Amino acid sequence: MMGSKKNTRRLEFRGTHPKLVTGESYTAFEYAQASGLSYKRLHSKLTRYTYVSDRMLKKYVPPSLTDRLEHSQEVLSDKWLRKPPLSIDKNYRKWR
Repeated sequence: MMGSKKNTRRLEFRGTHPKLVTGESYTAFEYAQASGLSYKRLHSKLTRYTYVSDRMLKKYVPPSLTDRLEHSQEVLSDKWLRKPPLSIDKNYRKWR
């Protein structure tokens, strides 16, 4: 259930989203319905802005770790550092 219409904050849209009109004001709930993002995420994100653009309505995709590793040595090191010690050496005893 949403709050009353009198206290609902409306933000102006500036962009080219197919479901929204540039210059119109919408609530966070209406932005969530149009973009397919969760209401809570959009509500907390939009509290610091006075208008909404297309970039704010895109789904966040975190960069993969392999994109941040520059050299083949870093990729190899990352591969081995993620393995538990017992899978590398069967004679390894846990530190007590």
